[in-house]
This record gives sequence, C-alpha cells and structure tokens, in this order.
Amino acid sequence: MSQGAMTSLIFDRALLRRRRDRAVARVADVAPVLAAAADMLLDRLDDTTRRFSRALEIGGREIQAHHL
Repeated sequence: MSQGAMTSLIFDRALLRRRRDRAVARVADVAPVLAAAADMLLDRLDDTTRRFSRALEIGGREIQAHHL
C-alpha cells in the first residue's frame, strides 16, 4: 500500500465520526464495565502512599472521570 493510501485510511474523518457515533450510542451497554474499571483503579490508588492531585483521562469521554 502506498504512503498516500495509508494516510487517507488512518485519517478518514468520516470513518472516525461513524465509529465515534457508534461507540457513543452503545456507551450505556458498557457503563457497568467502565464503572468496575474505575473502582479497580481507585482500589489500586488506595494501596499507594503517593497522592496524586491531577489525573489525565485518555479516550474515556468523561464517562467515569467525574466519579474519580
């Protein structure tokens, strides 16, 4: 595959929007999994002695961040 063809596949904005829209429509289906993952993260953080004043949520669309 040529470099130009690869670039257009990676950065196909219409395709990315369709994927994002599909994921948003199903967020209620995975909300319990996201909540469980957030709980496990909090349990692990409770086991550390270091305190974190800030956190970065990557790709979570703020679904569980407000609970953390």
